[in-house]
Amino acid sequence: GLANRSSRMVPRQELLEILKPRAQEVLGLAVEELRHADLSPPLGAGVVLAGGGSRLHGLCDLAEQAFSSPARIGLPSDALAQEELPPNSLHLPATIDGPEYTTVVALLHYGLRLRRHRLGRPRTPSKGWKGALGRKAREGVR
Repeated sequence: GLANRSSRMVPRQELLEILKPRAQEVLGLAVEELRHADLSPPLGAGVVLAGGGSRLHGLCDLAEQAFSSPARIGLPSDALAQEELPPNSLHLPATIDGPEYTTVVALLHYGLRLRRHRLGRPRTPSKGWKGALGRKAREGVR
C-alpha cells in the first residue's frame, strides 16, 4: 500500500499488462539510443542488464527480442571478473551481490583502477585496494 492505504493483492496478469509495455518501451528507447550512436543491434557480445529492474521476470527475453542479441543479468561479481580476480577476493558481503548493486560496485572498481593508474601503481590488484573496496562496500551496506 501507498501512503495510508492498506496493502492489497494484485493479480499477476494485471501487473503484466502494466509492466510489459513499459519494459518494451524502455528497451525500445535504448535501441534507439544505440542507433543514434551508430551501434545498431544486433550486438555481438550481447546485453547485460543491471539494476533492480533487471529482476523482473521475463525482462531478459524482452531484451533479447529488442536487441536481437543474447541478454543476461549482470552481478557485481561479474563486473569484477573482468580483472580476473578470484571469487569474492574483494571480500564483498553476499548481501550486495545482486543486480541492483552492479553499477555501484563496477563504478567503485573503476574509480580504484583510475586512482591506481594516476598514482603510477601497477595494474595488478594489490591486497590493499581489494581490502579497501571490500571495507567501503561493507560500510555502505550497514
